[in-house]
Amino acid sequence: MDGSEISDIIIYLNSKGIKSPKGIDYWDPNTIKAMLKNEKYIGDYEYQRKYTVDTMTGKRRMNRGQVPKYYIEDHHIPIIEKHIYESVQIRIKENRREPVPDARKAGTAGRESYYQKFYCGECGALISRYKSSIYDSRVGSQWRCNHSYRVVTSNCSAKMFMEKYMDYNFVKALEDIKKSKKFRALIRKSLSNLELSPSELEDKEMIEEQIEKLNHQLYTAVDMEVQKNGKDTNLINDITEKIIKLRERQLVYIDRIEKLEDEQERFRNLMKYCENIQPISFRKFHNMRPRIQQGESLYLKSNAAKNSTYMDLDGMDHFPEEVFVEYVLSGSINLEGRIKFKFAEDIEFGIDMTYEDYQRRFEEEKSKIQWEEFMHSEEIIKLKEFCKIPRKPIEIKNHLGISSNISYEKRFRVPLLKAGLIELIDSKCNRDRKYKWVDSNDEV
Repeated sequence: MDGSEISDIIIYLNSKGIKSPKGIDYWDPNTIKAMLKNEKYIGDYEYQRKYTVDTMTGKRRMNRGQVPKYYIEDHHIPIIEKHIYESVQIRIKENRREPVPDARKAGTAGRESYYQKFYCGECGALISRYKSSIYDSRVGSQWRCNHSYRVVTSNCSAKMFMEKYMDYNFVKALEDIKKSKKFRALIRKSLSNLELSPSELEDKEMIEEQIEKLNHQLYTAVDMEVQKNGKDTNLINDITEKIIKLRERQLVYIDRIEKLEDEQERFRNLMKYCENIQPISFRKFHNMRPRIQQGESLYLKSNAAKNSTYMDLDGMDHFPEEVFVEYVLSGSINLEGRIKFKFAEDIEFGIDMTYEDYQRRFEEEKSKIQWEEFMHSEEIIKLKEFCKIPRKPIEIKNHLGISSNISYEKRFRVPLLKAGLIELIDSKCNRDRKYKWVDSNDEV
């Protein structure tokens, strides 16, 4: 009551020479805690706080709902007043420490929700983060079958996949679920497997009636044994054992009913999310953007740069991680990179996208960005104005400050001719050939 700590109570008991319930000089802190929470000191009694697991061995365990509990108030004469006991329980609750969240950054690279989640479609091994040393690699950005690179004797030929591909594949799968009749059929079939048949419902009802009768018998038996000071518990044990067996059968049905309700709610929420999802473009999902501002020199960036330079790595994460964690049990990736997401034990769903499809799509978007950079660069803005009248190549190079013929040909003359943005003013002599900017409706 005065706020003493457990250690202070132990010191006090030892100073008074009071032995523990086991008759030893040392008091265990857990023993003190149990005594402070024990309702027997206020005259109450909780029957079957523990239950017998095996009647042959007498092994007992804490009862966490496996069998009925009976709380009997004023069962015997109390030795502690109830208000004191209740005050102590309040003090214990106030002193309980709340868990302190670990503010440190997770010690794993890559997307944390992917760990222990994906498996190889070829050999079944776990797919884990792969720290590659290739040119375009970033720590945590790639995943690969464990066996394909860690197990020497493995025949698995699975390759690595960019994490962004796995992210994008999942988002596209959610968009596909929105209009997929197949996925809805899989849900209906999965839920029907959990429903109780008429005979099972009848059996469940019969079990519940039997348990109710036995519970009345047990309560009567407990009352009789309390009056006889608990000298003969055979009847109680016999009734309890029957209840346990019936309860085990009942729990099988209850678990299925609860799982059915949970799964119905779970898939209802998933479908609601998918129906409200807005399609996202490849570029927006990857936060891809031109690497130079309008009017900046094209030479500030190289077309041979890493793919990651085309993405704003500090941009928004468009991957719905909370949806993935909530609804995806696991996933498998085959050799071509096709991903199947498991939404339930009997529901797998994925889209027809290979890793090669994804890489091709990335290159297409990257080419578009390179063209945007090209058309908005300082060099093209200057060239457009300069070539309003026909100009010789040497004049163009000097105006742009380009000394290399290769750079001029590869980065300017060939792309512009191919796009039809400049035209060759032909002449009989190569030295007199000139190029003129072609007026168009395209704004630069």
